[in-house]
Amino acid sequence: MRPSRGSTLGLRRHTRLLLLIGLLVLLSACAGSSSTAGSGQGSGQLVISWAEFYRDLGSLKRASALAVEGTIVAIDSQTVEDDIPFTDFRLRVSRLLYNPRHLLQGDGQGSELIIHQTGGLLNGEQVSVQDDPLFQIGEGTILFLRPFRPGHYLVVGGPSGRFRLHNGLVTPITDEGIRLNWPLTEEEFKAALDRA
Repeated sequence: MRPSRGSTLGLRRHTRLLLLIGLLVLLSACAGSSSTAGSGQGSGQLVISWAEFYRDLGSLKRASALAVEGTIVAIDSQTVEDDIPFTDFRLRVSRLLYNPRHLLQGDGQGSELIIHQTGGLLNGEQVSVQDDPLFQIGEGTILFLRPFRPGHYLVVGGPSGRFRLHNGLVTPITDEGIRLNWPLTEEEFKAALDRA
């Protein structure tokens, strides 16, 4: 069932409020003591509480509209809304893992999706969410997604819906998320997802 426009706007306002509170706490705590990134810009982290966070693969799967394996290939855009930075990343799909709503056609291979993530440049400072670092170009990943707006997706459950994929092994982005015997091979992960 697709959320109504009103419920989507309510969720976005609630998320923005949590992020704004986290940003204000961060900025007041770091005033005058920002660290320097390699680019010469400051770096800060937002500390937020996730409205959705999953500890088992079955719950994550049921909450998702799509699960894909792919590579982050580019930054599509960066925006700031209500003093909260956002970055849209372009993900090239290499494998479709779960697609109950048929959001992608065929095997999805080669499709490109825009992934909307909290964090980015704010007043010349790179800001990211503490337990959900910004994607990096070339990063291999498995993501559980839901549509945000046409052609754009959000990761379900923040860091609990995001997994690293490196040298054929899958690991979670956070130690507090999905409980499995990590690392798993891609095929072991796919089998666990199919069983969930």
